[in-house]
Amino acid sequence: MSENIEKVKKIRIHKHNYAGEFGNVAIDPMLSLVDELIKNPEVFTIEERDEILTGYRQILSAQGIYDILGYSVEEQLSKVKDNIIPIIEKNCLLCERLVSKEKSFSTPYLVGVLKWAINRTTSLCTKLNNIEFDDRGTAKPFLLLQEFEEKFEEERKNRIIRGLPTFSCNVYGRDCSNVKVVADSEGLCDVVIHNLIDNFHKHAFNNYEDYKNCDISNIDISKSWWRNLLTRLKIVKPQNIETKDYTVRIYFKKDTVDSHRINIIIENNGNPFFGQANTVFDYGVGSGTGIGLYSVADFLKLYDSTIKMESFPDKEYKIRFTINMPIYEQ
Repeated sequence: MSENIEKVKKIRIHKHNYAGEFGNVAIDPMLSLVDELIKNPEVFTIEERDEILTGYRQILSAQGIYDILGYSVEEQLSKVKDNIIPIIEKNCLLCERLVSKEKSFSTPYLVGVLKWAINRTTSLCTKLNNIEFDDRGTAKPFLLLQEFEEKFEEERKNRIIRGLPTFSCNVYGRDCSNVKVVADSEGLCDVVIHNLIDNFHKHAFNNYEDYKNCDISNIDISKSWWRNLLTRLKIVKPQNIETKDYTVRIYFKKDTVDSHRINIIIENNGNPFFGQANTVFDYGVGSGTGIGLYSVADFLKLYDSTIKMESFPDKEYKIRFTINMPIYEQ
């Protein structure tokens, strides 16, 4: 029984860590195509309209299956591998055909959204196909500053492509540009950096208001899945995002106590955090699923690394994460 519980927990964590990519790759392109179909139906053939609507319905149904945790392990794995992956791959082929025809879309960023999803489909489907395994890979040395800087910049550009509110990112400590650490660099990006960025955005852009003519009183829009979907469907909208000067700062500093370790300090000027900072890395604790920061700490433990969070409500930069990692010494 305990082995089965651990497997369920692992699948749940992996689902969470892929949830952002699932939304961007599987959901966003179909939502964007439906938006375009509503505004500009003449740009599509009758067959393409049918494909878009069918793909849209199927992927929303797949997302519901993907998010539900009540199935047995075997059912979860079967639904992900046998049902969801084929839908994602079929919709990707549709996106490729539409992009290749160079249609005159009226929706801003649509081609960028489609191309981004096309480029990421294979990677996402590979991860989903191995969702019950710990596929973080072999630990190898890599340049720490370069990995963080590239991932944050990639995230910033991807948000611009998809027409989402974004941030500026300032990196300090370039004298540490030659510092290497030993870990799985892909896991560091997928788990650690992804979840930190996600938490930063939730704090920075967490004020939403209802449209006057929409009754969503029975829906808990604090849940990220509902919030993202309702926002895209124009049922709720982000508040004051256009004018917010949102900045992330990243510092790389050698540890003053142990010269064989390095500190990565990441802070932002979003909203302050008033909860118990010492509990945010516990499993099941958090405003969303309670898995994100737990995954970060869990991943870092594998590589003799730690993370802590601090909140400074009265300062300009109000939330700070500090990651401490051992330096690779050849």
